[in-house]
Amino acid sequence: MGVISCILILSIVLMAWLPVNAIRASEYQKITSPFDVQVLTTYSASSLEELPKTTLDYDYITKYLNENGYPLSKAATGQLYLLQADDIDKTVKNAPLLAISVDSYNQMRALSDLPEITLDSDEYGIAWSFDTLPETITQFNQEVSSIHAGNSTLHKKSGADYQDPTGMVLFTSRMQAVYIIPDEICNNLLMATSFYAGNTEKPLAYDFAERFDQEMWKYQFNLGVFSENQLYVRLGTLQDNEGISNALLLRLVGAYAALVLIIICFTILSVQQLTDTIEQKKRFQIISKLGVNKSDCGRYIRQQMIFKFGLPVMVSLIFSIGTLAFLTLTGYEEYIVYISLNEMLAIFAVVYAAFIGILISYFVSTYYLFKKHMALS
Repeated sequence: MGVISCILILSIVLMAWLPVNAIRASEYQKITSPFDVQVLTTYSASSLEELPKTTLDYDYITKYLNENGYPLSKAATGQLYLLQADDIDKTVKNAPLLAISVDSYNQMRALSDLPEITLDSDEYGIAWSFDTLPETITQFNQEVSSIHAGNSTLHKKSGADYQDPTGMVLFTSRMQAVYIIPDEICNNLLMATSFYAGNTEKPLAYDFAERFDQEMWKYQFNLGVFSENQLYVRLGTLQDNEGISNALLLRLVGAYAALVLIIICFTILSVQQLTDTIEQKKRFQIISKLGVNKSDCGRYIRQQMIFKFGLPVMVSLIFSIGTLAFLTLTGYEEYIVYISLNEMLAIFAVVYAAFIGILISYFVSTYYLFKKHMALS
């Protein structure tokens, strides 16, 4: 019975938690692929010598798309910079150490039809990653109110915190934010990464997207400027397809595996009850002859079955609820970006309703088979 309880706990958690992860994976793909085309370099340098000396070949990307029948409706190009040369490979309380020009950031906003932002010559703003919580932003602004970019000192513009759709192009440094600074200051800073993002007039065909992914990466790599680990191509068509496939796989695997395990466990419990009828039949015949009516015998059968079914079920319900609560609370900050608490609770409610429904059907069928075998119906 202990083994059955453990399997039921595993089944419930599996059936409830995998759909949550499926939604998380699907939403992650959508958030990180808001544009049709993203070509970028990642920030992985540990010394100044490893920094790229030039940008991606932006013109070739545009030309390649146009020649293959996918003209751009909007595009954005730009670079991220080190505030100071000695900032390379440094983090302070996960603080951002890279910066983007306000012009490049406005190009990114234009891709999502957002209005331009403005900064004075001595001001800066911050672009935050999509998974940064408001509490983190507030705390950071309380601790940092000015920065040094090259030889300039900049002060935070009031309310200049942005969480706009920027895909993967800005946050390649394992940090949560990037400073937005005036264009003229960027001219004196060291470039750390470069990026190209755009939306085409029509969606990329899957076959073309696969070819573009391979050929564009190879072309940019053959320029001899970027290392193999620095180049990254991300296409909306491929990511959408991958997101749908992964989400569907997680849902099907979770539901199928969990249902099979639950049915096996309930079948074992049911068979155990029915095999007991050989031993129990004589006992109930004796108490029937002693004057106990059939309704009382049926009540005794129900009580016995409730105990045999109820004990592993109650254990599995209690421990599965505890496990799901633990997973939800410990991973709340990671999951809340992709799925709300109400959505998670709705998934859990459906899973437990299905579990109870299967339990009731097995219990009722076993009860009537038990009574029929003992000729007490």
